[in-house]
Amino acid sequence: MKLEGEISNGAFEIVTGVIDFNIVAVNPTLAELNELGVKFKTEPEYLSANPETNAKKVRIDFWIKPVATDIQDKLMKHTFFLEEDYKLSQAGKNQYINNSCQSSWGMTESDLPDWMDKDGVRKAYIGEADFMDFLQKFSGVKKVVFDNFNALFNGNVSEIRDLIKIKSGNSVQLLAIEKNGYQSTFTRYCMRGGNTNMARWQAYLDKNNPNINYQNSLSVKIWQNQAPEIPTSNEDNGLPAWA
Repeated sequence: MKLEGEISNGAFEIVTGVIDFNIVAVNPTLAELNELGVKFKTEPEYLSANPETNAKKVRIDFWIKPVATDIQDKLMKHTFFLEEDYKLSQAGKNQYINNSCQSSWGMTESDLPDWMDKDGVRKAYIGEADFMDFLQKFSGVKKVVFDNFNALFNGNVSEIRDLIKIKSGNSVQLLAIEKNGYQSTFTRYCMRGGNTNMARWQAYLDKNNPNINYQNSLSVKIWQNQAPEIPTSNEDNGLPAWA
């Protein structure tokens, strides 16, 4: 892997581009964060509720490190937000998901496309589709099925931690981005670690045109920007995703 661009004095290294990552922690405690070198001062709060519906919400923080040795010491955070309520489109269609982590839309199950495996088909919770796709790409298996998915909404991430231990040698490929002067990662698409076919990444970006800053390049590049101060609270407005 090669990095392009020079870092000016005093600048914080923010990188963009497609990178393979190992997962080093999920929803760590304050003590675990400090062991990772993340100097938060208060215990992180991962649970909340939708103020309008009172549906339970959980933030899933994956702390990740690049596989490549030249940026291996760069710790980042890849975050998903899940809500214990079903995902609906603006047209009122339900989002469905199956045990193969495939997802699609329909008013009922009968509307789902033929390519979608019907094993375990169910209505998807808000945020579930991208989250499960991430877990499948990381684990490198055909099907990912929780024994108790709803335990996540009570803060129980033991099944995810078990998966990370079992697949500790695996990596997942993500797009690192710059967001409001911070290091961040794109959560809507990912691939298995080791992928060398950037055509699929480019096809997704060209089709969906997400409003993200990856410097219009899948190659790893340095973004020159003065970093804001490192946060010391557990407040999370989507930023930062670095440490």
